[in-house]
Amino acid sequence: MVLKLDVDAPAPSNADARHIDASGYAMIDDWGLGEDRLRRLSVLAHEALALTRKGNSGPETQPVGGKLDGSVKMWMRPENHPDLKAWLASPRLKAAVQAHLPNAYKRAGVVALRLGDGVKALPELRTRKTPQAKYISGYWHHDRCGRRLKAFLFLHDVQADGRPTMVANASHRTHFFTYDNLKYSRFADKYVRASYDAVPMTGKRGGGFVFDTNAIHRGEMAGARSRTVLLVEFMEEHKFKPLKHVGMGACAPARRPVTPTRADLCYEVVDREIVAKRC
Repeated sequence: MVLKLDVDAPAPSNADARHIDASGYAMIDDWGLGEDRLRRLSVLAHEALALTRKGNSGPETQPVGGKLDGSVKMWMRPENHPDLKAWLASPRLKAAVQAHLPNAYKRAGVVALRLGDGVKALPELRTRKTPQAKYISGYWHHDRCGRRLKAFLFLHDVQADGRPTMVANASHRTHFFTYDNLKYSRFADKYVRASYDAVPMTGKRGGGFVFDTNAIHRGEMAGARSRTVLLVEFMEEHKFKPLKHVGMGACAPARRPVTPTRADLCYEVVDREIVAKRC
């Protein structure tokens, strides 16, 4: 049995928040950051990701997958980077978050995430003999936090064949049977596609999207090109301690003092995006 949350609540006044309220997500055509700022943010993200190494988890970096060109992410403190602060201060982002989740708190870090050819397709059915998935977010899932927002900034054009985030339309109002077990938050592809419209989060460089992580979603793993984005999370502060108390610390604010150091990096331009790699 599933229950729907707040089905009779009045719609927010903000247009993006209204779309999140109705569908669980809102597409953003342009965050309004400008070409120079986007270029600097792209360099910043790729420098951080280029310095990430397999197994190098800790206060500064945490790989998602096992390859530099596969699936990696890194936290960055926005107070150390004016261009990150400018995105978080975007009037459109602030208005949408405030209208959908009043008094929401921003997590301490902005995440740079890259999905590339190292991300492998996952088996639909898992057994005890199935190898551990390196990118568990490739399964359809909700984040086990209830209502929470994630905002994404595209550092290049994201197309349908570019491993976009997929969101099950209007699945965010579901009160799921349980939130305390990771495996119960994952769903079969056949079930999701039979029950919802699966919408790819695609768009132009400098745009992005905002979605409620209680919606069923996944990172698409199959594709002809990689995807590099920045993302940040927002959640109502009063939920942190109760969630942590019941073992849901992943929803609590991360405090990772990250100041990436520059190594000997080489740069190249790929599809209008500046890519940093170790020489």
